[in-house]
Amino acid sequence: WSQVPLYLTQVAEINATTGRSLKWPTQFGLFDYDGTVHVSVEPDPTVFPTISSVRIRPLSYGIEPKVSDGKIRFSLSQPQRNVVVEVNGDVFNVVTLWTNEIEKDAISEQEASDDSSIVYFGPGYHDLKDPVDLKSGQTLYLASGAYLHAPAPTGISVQINNAEDVAVRGRGFMSAAMSIQNSTNVAVVGGFASTGGFLIAQSNNVHVSGWKSMTSHQWGDGMDLYCSQDVVVEQVFLRTSDDCFAIYQHRGYFYGDSSNITLRDSSLWADVAHPINIGTHGNPENPETMDGVTIQNLDILDHREPQVDYEGCIAFTVGDENLVTNVLVDDVRVEDFRWGMLLSLRVVFNKKYNTGAGRGLKNVVIKDLVYTSSGDHIVNTAVILGYSEDRSVDNVDFQGLTINGLHVWDKMTKPSWFQTSDSVPMILGSFANNVTF
Repeated sequence: WSQVPLYLTQVAEINATTGRSLKWPTQFGLFDYDGTVHVSVEPDPTVFPTISSVRIRPLSYGIEPKVSDGKIRFSLSQPQRNVVVEVNGDVFNVVTLWTNEIEKDAISEQEASDDSSIVYFGPGYHDLKDPVDLKSGQTLYLASGAYLHAPAPTGISVQINNAEDVAVRGRGFMSAAMSIQNSTNVAVVGGFASTGGFLIAQSNNVHVSGWKSMTSHQWGDGMDLYCSQDVVVEQVFLRTSDDCFAIYQHRGYFYGDSSNITLRDSSLWADVAHPINIGTHGNPENPETMDGVTIQNLDILDHREPQVDYEGCIAFTVGDENLVTNVLVDDVRVEDFRWGMLLSLRVVFNKKYNTGAGRGLKNVVIKDLVYTSSGDHIVNTAVILGYSEDRSVDNVDFQGLTINGLHVWDKMTKPSWFQTSDSVPMILGSFANNVTF
């Protein structure tokens, strides 16, 4: 056996009575492998004196552990499939294992010293006074075991501003955020772990693969996109203290339309707010459009948000004169979340965050969405709702929607006077037009 070090960090929970943010310890480990590996996890007997239940999540992976002599054993055979080992139903004191394929094109320190375009950090602790600032044509390489420490998780570890043809590679750890602004042709591909967020703003041709993050601080979003085009995010794991993955238009000094945004092959866990939130922020003075959003092959592991207005495992809260068009949600599996709502597709004017209503949400296909509930948690009714006759939700097509094993479709067996949406359950509100199942 080879021992995998575990690292202690925190995850968050909001007290629904006081609003206080509680912090809970959790652990994660990272390793690379090819082929099949056998894993043995031994929970601390002072924390778990007995093991009554074990789940390896995402449940869709179908990993059945064996428990004996206080040890949990299972096998992994697909690198980049990250797993959570949950014991006795405790969703905080878990072990999260982030895995990657064995790196085949590692850059050595000698190679980096011979190439002025490579910024290299070797194994060990690197105390950053300022963010690593990458310029056009540069490659940042983090060797396995490199730790970039920023003063706070709300700060920035690495920034790419006004640059093109930039790459970030390797296997390192960043204590704070990754930021890409006003840049083009950027690739962040490797096996990176972070306790900060990830910002992509007013940029195009961006590829992110292998990013893993856990946050516990206030407004601890996992990944936020603003006014960007041709972005692919894949094989990421985000457990966050605010929205896991959000796509917006104008905010602050970011302007412009968004198009061709893809999130795929990933796992999301929102201890606060939404796993996915799209469309909130925009520019009422010069309205913007978001066209072409693809969300594909995801596992949503959890969602906990007591505020009904901010619920939704998949939420479109289209405000600020935004128009969102041509959306595909395909092959998404939602596990038994603690508190929230499956879907919220709305055109809104939220006076806390908007200065105007959205223009509309149009042409949405939701295909092979599967949700399984235990019935033990707070699940509020899903909703599709427009704002007005000319600010509506139009053309939403559900294909292969499965709720607790029931295929929900317009030709299902039900009383003729029932709406198909009752079987979700879901409210089809005003100005929601041409919703089909």
